[in-house]
Amino acid sequence: GIVPVCDPFNTGLCLSISNDYFPGTSFKGAGLAVAVLPLSKNDSSNACVNTDQNVSDLGNQEIGSYKYHVYSRTGAALGTRSNENIYYLYRNDHCFKITSRILTGLNSPSDQTGDIIPVSNNDLEYINRLLKNIVSTLNFR
Repeated sequence: GIVPVCDPFNTGLCLSISNDYFPGTSFKGAGLAVAVLPLSKNDSSNACVNTDQNVSDLGNQEIGSYKYHVYSRTGAALGTRSNENIYYLYRNDHCFKITSRILTGLNSPSDQTGDIIPVSNNDLEYINRLLKNIVSTLNFR
């Protein structure tokens, strides 16, 4: 199934945007989740990488004050589409995983005849920029 915007089992901090942000559209929510992944004492920055299947490796990106290794993933289940950007940062012997997730309803021809309209690509790009801007302000000590 689709993981919620804020996964309570794997998140230390979460900021969420409710589906009320774009009422009457297929927007179901968005969020930014920060988790600290466990590392053993012998691990290095090489251990702070994605181990999930079905992701696209976008390489290293400088965002704000840090260089993250970034991945993206899309998925769909139970009438919901998930678009994620996953940022990994190794800093001060810790591995930080920041997940930016946007959830929308799957668009079908019936969406056009009911009260729900597909959320626009412009709105999705706006939310993506907003979440990435938040990532750029994070400070890890």
